[in-house]
Amino acid sequence: ANTRIYICTNCGCPTFFNQQGGQYPGPMLGRDLKGLPEDVENVYKEIREDIKNQCFTSALLLGRKLIMHIAVDVAKAREGESFVSYIEHLEKSNYIPPNANKLLEYLRRLGNEKNHEIKLGNSGEASRILSFIEALLYFIYELGEGTGDAPTS
Repeated sequence: ANTRIYICTNCGCPTFFNQQGGQYPGPMLGRDLKGLPEDVENVYKEIREDIKNQCFTSALLLGRKLIMHIAVDVAKAREGESFVSYIEHLEKSNYIPPNANKLLEYLRRLGNEKNHEIKLGNSGEASRILSFIEALLYFIYELGEGTGDAPTS
């Protein structure tokens, strides 16, 4: 395997491939979403950029931060509350899709582990969190047509 630099046909910027097959920067995962408030959109983009640049620990920590922003934006949570409280606000306001509690607990656990222990994030963890975050943002904002209104049952 040779070291190579290619020009991306999408953005026109160079991409470096090392001898082990690693790509720098990597592909942009996730998709652009409509109707996101500016701060939510900025944190979501940071998560995607972190994963693209193989900064997996920071992507996991930002995933947790994004849940806080969402809870304050749509579920009337107050800034400075505990992470569990933010999740409770989202649940009470019907913004958590069915079976998402397991993923929220996974995000909470990973965030605690990466923030309070000497452990680093990895690609699999970051990709799983990004998939969950993307689905949650789509559910809350894009299906709600950017209003942040939860679908009625």
